[in-house]
Amino acid sequence: SARLVFEKVRQYWQDKVGTWLGIDFESWEYEHNLITECGWAYVQWKEGNEITANGHYIIEENREYINGKYVPNMRDVRHEYCQKLLVS
Repeated sequence: SARLVFEKVRQYWQDKVGTWLGIDFESWEYEHNLITECGWAYVQWKEGNEITANGHYIIEENREYINGKYVPNMRDVRHEYCQKLLVS
């Protein structure tokens, strides 16, 4: 069941086991095949110490496509937790 899977995952997190990765792709609200940016973050533990890293990439050739009608445009909001890079 989903509840058992959730409890197993929660136990792995509490035990600080594994590497955890989150990835987020943003597409243009009028054409979902057009990717405008991508973000990622991970956490893992080595010898009990937490190690984290993250990044945010803006796709250069799609920079002109800006959301804002149906979803908020968060591209230029300054996030303290990651650096934004322009990639082509």
